[in-house]
Amino acid sequence: MNKDKEIKSLSKLVDLFAQAMKEKLIEKVEEDYYGWEDENDVPEWYLKEGLLEHVKKGPIGQEVDIANLAMFLWNRKNEQQGRSGR
Repeated sequence: MNKDKEIKSLSKLVDLFAQAMKEKLIEKVEEDYYGWEDENDVPEWYLKEGLLEHVKKGPIGQEVDIANLAMFLWNRKNEQQGRSGR
């Protein structure tokens, strides 16, 4: 496989996965889950605990939840460094 084809394939995969992440997040907001951006509402330890629980269940079927929780933690780290998705 050449590099251009690999890059296109990876880009498509990331886009598809990001869409699945968005759909799951919207579903959770509609179920009244929110507050990920506020440490007071959802502390870092809670996100980490949730991530570990999903990993313990086994990755099959948990991929999107794991990715979303990892994204929240990644964003918190970036906020501490002056970069964030907000």
